[in-house]
Formats: sequence, structure tokens, C-alpha cells
Amino acid sequence: MANLNGYVLTQAGKNLFAKSSSGECKVVFTKAKIGESETTLDELLIKDDLVGTKLKLLDIVSSKAEENKFTIITTVTNSGLEEHFYIRQLGIFAKGLSVDELDTEILPEKLIAVAYDTNPDVIPAETNNIPYTKQMNIGFSINNADKCEIVISLAGVVTSEVLENHNNDTKAHRSLFKSLFNLTDMTLNSMKSIIQNWCKEVCLPLFGGTMKGNINASGYNITATKFIGNLQGKANSATNADLATKANQDSQGQVINTTYVKGVTASNATLTVTKGNGTTSTVTINNVDTANKAIADKNGLPIDTEYLKLSGGAMKGNIYFTGVTSGIQRTIKNVEFDSGITFTPDFMGFWDWTDNTRVLTYNYNKKELTAGVAINGVTPSTNDNSTKLATTAFVQSLLTNKFTASKQQNGWWKDGNTGMIWQWGVVKESSSSGGYKYFPISFPNSCFIVIGVINEYPVSDFFTPWAYPVDKTKFLIGVEKDYTSVYNMGYIAIGY
Repeated sequence: MANLNGYVLTQAGKNLFAKSSSGECKVVFTKAKIGESETTLDELLIKDDLVGTKLKLLDIVSSKAEENKFTIITTVTNSGLEEHFYIRQLGIFAKGLSVDELDTEILPEKLIAVAYDTNPDVIPAETNNIPYTKQMNIGFSINNADKCEIVISLAGVVTSEVLENHNNDTKAHRSLFKSLFNLTDMTLNSMKSIIQNWCKEVCLPLFGGTMKGNINASGYNITATKFIGNLQGKANSATNADLATKANQDSQGQVINTTYVKGVTASNATLTVTKGNGTTSTVTINNVDTANKAIADKNGLPIDTEYLKLSGGAMKGNIYFTGVTSGIQRTIKNVEFDSGITFTPDFMGFWDWTDNTRVLTYNYNKKELTAGVAINGVTPSTNDNSTKLATTAFVQSLLTNKFTASKQQNGWWKDGNTGMIWQWGVVKESSSSGGYKYFPISFPNSCFIVIGVINEYPVSDFFTPWAYPVDKTKFLIGVEKDYTSVYNMGYIAIGY
């Protein structure tokens, strides 16, 4: 964007800067705009806005004041941009506010500075899957630069440079702290003082003073290295068990004495009960090793090595089916979800009986696997040359953006495999050697050839049309040797 470095003040801009220099107002930069239409700098200087309908707002994200220079830091992205955008025009808008805290409007918002580029940079369209973010710094020489302000775009994208400058700015949040703590001036000492006073009122006063409220301790000791006064209250329990009052009843009112059960221990099938006086008694319980084993379930089916355990737990071994003959099938079914697996002499199938769908079928004879529902799989990368199955997403990724086009009168076609680009359009004949015509999009590398024809009928005489690529963004086109700028010319350009 070589030709957008110099900004020319409009008459409104000169008036605003004059009042700022005399101290009558401060400059507040409100917005920045870029435009694509072709025009001239002289025409922009007499306008209230940029020329044309293809305009785009820049995001104002930060600013920087250095002596008599004020820099507006903006960013722009290609979010939502369906076609390439040529940055030919740039306009800065500002207003004048009073220098006091009332911010009374002295001068309304106007277009105060413009720039025009005859060799514009391009913002690529978002449809090409090219993420694009560009930072544009717009600097002005102005007295009282430290009094200038900006209106920040809340949805603006900041660059890492802008974020780092903000984090390193010691004055970044002074006004916020002043508002939070009701300070007239924000210094380190004033911050310490206001926080200390707050702690005296709310937190435990470790540095002296009177604490209002209670100290509650549960399961912990309160230790004072120097204590003056009394601690009053009632302890729920004694720290030392020797000092505690002994209980003579349990929570159910039973007397705790020498016959009270003190403990129970177990050894194999024997339980030993120890009483409060130290005497013991034993009891023998049933031992599983000597218990009678069940030989049948509740339905009378024998429980043996072939019995299938369905009540939970881990099953060791295999499940075998027999008797699967013509017209007979065996099924493993999940009753709760009405789904399962069926086996026949010809196939094995996974079923969802809720809608009678055979989800997956394997045919033993044909050695084929057939799906009755859509199968979702992992999408391979586009450069995968293995035998993995291709998902629809994989196929779409191979086709999407490989061949793209702008189907307009002035349009283009791109081959995503080779990078070749064809462009076409209808323009007026070049009026001079500098009467450049611009391609709908820039060729990334080079334009090989431009072919021109007269795009009118009838033609009063026979002429020789010609066309010449100047560079990857523009070309000349005409009829015979002169630049008459009479005919509508059609062209086709090829490059990459």
C-alpha cells in the first residue's frame, strides 16, 4: 500500500486541527474507512465521504501519542468478504470535543483526511480460504497529540503488537482504578492505603486493631503468642482424652459397663465377641466351602459348566451356537434397547428391531459386508493414498476450491490443481498509454497474455484490436495505433 502513506487534510480537517492547536477543542478520531472505486485525490478532498458503494470500515483498536505525532492503530480482516477488495481510497473521520470533562461537541464528525492509491493492495476474498488480518497505522502531525482520543471498535481484532504495547503501558487502566476506589489520583501509595483500610474493616486485622465477630474453629487449635484478656465459651471436646468426661451411655441409651460389647473379631467361620470386662464368647457361622451348592436355577435348568451366567460379572470362555440350519436362526438380544445380533446359515446381522432395520450384514457365501444405515468414519487427509474408505467429507475436500469461478461479466476461473487463472471482461478502450484497465482479481504471480476483441456490432470498418498485460493487476487495450476510447472491448487474460 505504498501510495497510502501520505494523508491530505480536507478543509474540515484543517479547521479541526487549527482549533485543536489553539486549545479550543481536542481531536477525537471516530472511524476509518477504505473504498475500492476509482477516483482522484482532488475529488475526495471536496467530498463528505468516500466515493462509490464498495466501502469497508476499519477497526480502530488502539492509538499512540508521541510529542507532536498521534498514530491511530487499525486492523482489517477479510471476514465475510466474498470478492477481492482493492484498497484505493482511505478516509479518516473525526470530531472536536471540549477539553473539559463535559466533552461538549465543538465541531461535528467530518471527513478530515484522505489518501488515494493508484496501485492498490488487495484484501483477498474469504471464499478462497485465505485468512487475512492486516494492521494499518495512520499517523498525523498535530499539536497537543497527548489530548487526542479515539473511538475504539469493540469488535475489532488486535494484533500481538497492539496487545503487547497495551500490557506494557503503565497508564493503561488508571481511569478504571480511579473509578473503582474513588481516587482523584492513582499512585502506588494511594492503592496500598485504600486496600489496607478495606482489610481493616473486612479481614482479620493481623496488624492490630479491634476485630468484630466470632472466631470459629472446628478440629483445630487457637494459639496466641501474646494474649491479654479472656477467651469465653464452651469447648465441644477436650484436646486430651484423659481430661474428657467419660460417657456412661451410648447414643441409644444403653449402659456402657463390663458387659458392653467392646469388640468383634473374625477368623474363618468363627466370630469372637469381647466384652467390657475382657471376657469373650464365640459363635460359628456358615462356611461357603461347606454350604450346599445349587444344582438348578428357579426354572429347573441344570447349573453346570455349560450354564450361561446372565446376572452380571465376567464370563470366561466362549459362547457356542448349535442347530443353526435352514430356516432357523440364533439371536443375542438386548431387550432394553431392542437390538442385537442374529446368526443364520447364510449371514450374520446386527439388528435394530425398534424400526426393523438390519444395521450391518455379513454374507458368509459372498464374503460381503453390507450396511443398512449410513456409516460415519474418520476422514483421511487429502494426500492419503492408502486403501482406506473415502468418506463424503474426503471427496468434498478434494473437489472444494479445486475449481472456483466468479460468474460475472467481468469474472475469473481458477484451477486449484495447477494454479492457472483465466479472467475476462468488457471495458472501454484505453484512452492513453496510462489509461490502465484492471483485472477483476490480481494474478498472484504473472499474466502471460491478454487477448482483445471489439465487443460491438455492427462495426463501421475493419480494425485491428490489441491488448497488452502491464503487470499482474492491470493492462492496456485498444484498436489500431491511437487511443480513441471509443469502442467497448472484450478481453481474455491468462496467467497464474
